[in-house]
Amino acid sequence: MIGKLLLLLLTFIALSAENRMIIEASKGVVRIINRMGPNSFASGTAFSINDDGYYISNAHVVKDAKELFAVKSDSKYRVEIKKIFYDIDIAILKIDALNLPPLRFARRSDIFVTDRVFSIGFPGAADKTEDVENLTTVTINSGVIGKFTKIPLSVRNPNAPAKAVIQHDAAVNHGNSGGPLVNICGQVVGVNVQKALNEDGSIVKIAVGDVVQGIFYAVDIGLVKEALDESNVDYLDAGGKCMPDTPAPYSSSTGDREKYIMVFLLLFLLVSIWGVIYYLQKRRGTAFDYSELSRIVSEKIRKREDGRKYMESPAENIVELQAESPTLPLLRPTRKSTLLGRSRICGFKVENMNVSGRHLAIRIDGKNRVLVKDLGSTNGTYIDGRKLLAGREYILMPGEKLIVGSEDVVYRIVSQGNYDAGRK
Repeated sequence: MIGKLLLLLLTFIALSAENRMIIEASKGVVRIINRMGPNSFASGTAFSINDDGYYISNAHVVKDAKELFAVKSDSKYRVEIKKIFYDIDIAILKIDALNLPPLRFARRSDIFVTDRVFSIGFPGAADKTEDVENLTTVTINSGVIGKFTKIPLSVRNPNAPAKAVIQHDAAVNHGNSGGPLVNICGQVVGVNVQKALNEDGSIVKIAVGDVVQGIFYAVDIGLVKEALDESNVDYLDAGGKCMPDTPAPYSSSTGDREKYIMVFLLLFLLVSIWGVIYYLQKRRGTAFDYSELSRIVSEKIRKREDGRKYMESPAENIVELQAESPTLPLLRPTRKSTLLGRSRICGFKVENMNVSGRHLAIRIDGKNRVLVKDLGSTNGTYIDGRKLLAGREYILMPGEKLIVGSEDVVYRIVSQGNYDAGRK
């Protein structure tokens, strides 16, 4: 009973922290109005990226503008176009005096298929009205990343090469264009574009036509960062992985106070129930001996750890592989096969875009020899320039060079004892 209540409490706290992060991110989002003629208006979204008044939106949101302005509350703000990248449908804007809190960009290596995401923007039929009251309420839709793919993004050239995008199912409609796609920590993982597939599989033009349910796209964050770097515009990196239970900055809003009160009440209820159960058990003479319980739990944990150390212990002499780059981790393979790659499940995590998520497996055998097996990686694994066949184990000899994906990731054996130089 107590365990279930504790689980419920922890879930509530995590969800509350997550919700606050998304709400905080939405505070940096603003609606953009593009006046293209006397009675012609188009609507889109932009979001803050630094404290100097710079914003990101889509190129198609701001092109052909006779007048461009942002609306927030009851005020309008002049929008200046700093640079447009038509090939990836990205525009860098400058909005002085608006002073919205900037969003942080997630690291591309920390974004995965099935991650929960949220589209933030201003969908609706507001393109032909200047009624500010109808323009300033942000909409948040949730979904998950379906896959990483490429589609044409060019606003001017329909035959331009396809560019990297994130496919997801967090609803994006006309007006959402240019808004951020964020993870559960409120970190930007992409820039939404209203783009979908026709029934015949062809690409629907940006900001034109009906969106196919469940298929939406965001410009890959890597392309956005490249555009900002090229333009010498600063942006804020998240600086680490998304931790959904990390508290968001404190807000004194009524909604947050209610959440804190609920957390306090749940804690009080949990402690009260525990006290009643303990009192009744003690009164009946059946109170738990918590010191004995602690001893039993500690003993079980010790045995489990001892068993794990035995299973994962290296051979009699430690084998180490060191990378040529000082930024890459030192490898100490054991007799248990360990994965190397960019995925979070890998025992040896290597942050390099040429390395696959699950690139290779590495272990040592009873003779203290290093065995390497490529797992069908995209860019391959090589020993002294010889490409390894996927699924087959190879012996890495002292002095040989192990290349993982590219010459950026090179390992050599630097410490090894009782090595049997014989090949299989």
